[in-house]
Amino acid sequence: MEAPPVQYVTTTDGMNIAYCVTGEGIPLVRVPSMYGHFSLMWNRGILDHEFRALSENFQAVLFDCRGQGSSTRGLTETTSLEDYVRDLELLVDHLGLKRFVLLGVSAMAKIAVHYAAEHPDRVIALILNQYRDNYRGTRTSLFETAKSDWPLHIQSDARLGWTWVNAETVVPVLRDSINQEDFLREYLTMSAESGDAMLMRLQVPVLVTAVREASSGRPVAGEEEAKRIAAIVPNARLVLFDDIHGGLNPDEKGVRPAIAAIQNLLAELPADSQTPMRSKATDGLSAREIEVLRLLAAGRSNVQIADELVISPNTVNRHVSNIYAKTGAANRAEAASYATRNGLA
Repeated sequence: MEAPPVQYVTTTDGMNIAYCVTGEGIPLVRVPSMYGHFSLMWNRGILDHEFRALSENFQAVLFDCRGQGSSTRGLTETTSLEDYVRDLELLVDHLGLKRFVLLGVSAMAKIAVHYAAEHPDRVIALILNQYRDNYRGTRTSLFETAKSDWPLHIQSDARLGWTWVNAETVVPVLRDSINQEDFLREYLTMSAESGDAMLMRLQVPVLVTAVREASSGRPVAGEEEAKRIAAIVPNARLVLFDDIHGGLNPDEKGVRPAIAAIQNLLAELPADSQTPMRSKATDGLSAREIEVLRLLAAGRSNVQIADELVISPNTVNRHVSNIYAKTGAANRAEAASYATRNGLA
């Protein structure tokens, strides 16, 4: 199974944020790590095991942060954590998600922490996987290497952080995920302030996960930091895995422990905490149809919609026909009116 097609949403400052939606069920939005390129990491066998596991159990939303992967590159000196949080806000609003599970990975999980602290009504549960606060200096030497010798830094990270894949496979993907200038700016942005104060403000259910030091095969793993974070977050649950893939490999019963840990947490929540999943009535419209409808309501022609979404005009025509059938609209004006009434424009 290859990665789903890349789609885009544009921020108010002109950055195109790449994303995809795959699977069915409770929405789960994954904030990437310092290296984000979901399509390459899926198609080249680096994180395909994780992405497939998520899509088989949830409606998974994967995206690349600004400066990464298929998103717009070229971070500025004024790039802030708030920019990343606003991008996340834009994406979930664009998809019409009212409540969802939020998954943050490694240092970039700080984005998820800040979003969850500011929007507890939107987050069903927050999953922090291998979260490390760079403010605490856990990777200072690697950061200095990134400044002085970028190729060496990529080689080092490939061998230290992605031990389940041959380094020769990982290196080109990391190199294509982000350039040196954007990585340094990303790191400095994530390191500008400690995330501990925001962790203490969390009011949503939190699951902290990490691989045990003895099982990780990495000189610096996340067990101790996971324990520290779980002690800070009110009523957090800590789960440690012996599987180097972070509990994503099936056990002898065919169960993926990481997925089971998330599902067990959700099962203990009140039934009404997971509904409604979308902010407005959508009459069965798919995520792609909602995207086409938004552009249609903004006055775009079918050809312009095709160009913006990088799909064929025939595909746009089919989506528009489906939109008319599902919403009862007879023409573009009525479809635009429907979008406005239901908060989809």
